[in-house]
Amino acid sequence: LDKWNNYLNGIKFIWETDHKALTQLNQKAQINKRCERWRFKILEYDYKVKYIPGLTNSMPDYLSRSPVDDAEEDSDEISFSTSKSTQTDSDFINYHSPIVTAVQTRAMKLRNEV
Repeated sequence: LDKWNNYLNGIKFIWETDHKALTQLNQKAQINKRCERWRFKILEYDYKVKYIPGLTNSMPDYLSRSPVDDAEEDSDEISFSTSKSTQTDSDFINYHSPIVTAVQTRAMKLRNEV
């Protein structure tokens, strides 16, 4: 949930799962301390759990396996960068010579030498 906090916090969403126990997780206090911590953590979100049986759940665990960077590293700011150097040194650039030149084959070179 921490990974997707920036996308889920403050919006209403449906949590589709094939784990039936999640449908009852926030309905009652848990005996297990780990489950109780999870219950308190997910109570911060506005969601509804929808159970989908495993055989009909065509994309199980997609979000947990997708190659997405952590949400906290995403930046809404657009940064522009300007290159301070180029591949060629500007001292050696001849601005008067054409960028595209004619190709001279070996046969043409031999003809010109004769």
